[in-house]
Amino acid sequence: MADGNERMVIRLPASPPFMRAAQMAACALAAQLDFTYDRVSDLQLALGEACRHLTEDLPAASAPAVDLCFLVDEAKLAVEVRLLYPHHSGSHVVTQTPGPDADVRVALLQELVDEVRIVCDDRHGMCVTLNCFRSGLPRGNARA
Repeated sequence: MADGNERMVIRLPASPPFMRAAQMAACALAAQLDFTYDRVSDLQLALGEACRHLTEDLPAASAPAVDLCFLVDEAKLAVEVRLLYPHHSGSHVVTQTPGPDADVRVALLQELVDEVRIVCDDRHGMCVTLNCFRSGLPRGNARA
């Protein structure tokens, strides 16, 4: 795999079987980047929590999709998770208010990956970004 800035985007329905496929894609990519087994496992758990953070209180009839953007550079693997609704134009994102377990979920995310960023605004909606630094770089400086 090249070490330059590379990007992969996957759009999936926001349902559990597809979120599992997203976790598998993240694991495969992290393994290709020579992340340790523990780091791959942590990323898998973090991605599942990030997806639940965005989708847990959605009505079943809303049929949203999730965009996952994997960004690879020399320093890290970043995974951006964004909730989309297909009944709007492709670029429209709906703002989601975090549920009652949001603080616990963010604390868990911070333990699993190096950096966590959650952005919610009217224009872009809610996006959870998980940063995993490549080996040799410091861990434990997570921020929300």
